[in-house]
Amino acid sequence: MVLFIALVPSMIGLSLTAEHIPIGVAYAVRAGTGVALTVACAMSTGGEAASTLTVLFLIGIIGCIAGLELSKPSPTGKNLCHSGTEDRPDSAAAPNRTP
Repeated sequence: MVLFIALVPSMIGLSLTAEHIPIGVAYAVRAGTGVALTVACAMSTGGEAASTLTVLFLIGIIGCIAGLELSKPSPTGKNLCHSGTEDRPDSAAAPNRTP
């Protein structure tokens, strides 16, 4: 029963998210969020042991989801984490280098 209750908002969220980011990233975010929420719910109800490693890995999943969001291309076509040095010629990137 819980599956069907959670399935509807999950699919609506996936369809809304896929309008703004690539479907692969949207699906990964949806899957990671579902896993993290499922384990958090199980730990809060006592169905899953709340060990240090479990919490650490949940934080890792959430960090990976944030990383996927940060790595998506911006409207200019470049990554948000892009430093800009890759587009410069070698002489501009290292002006003190002798030819």
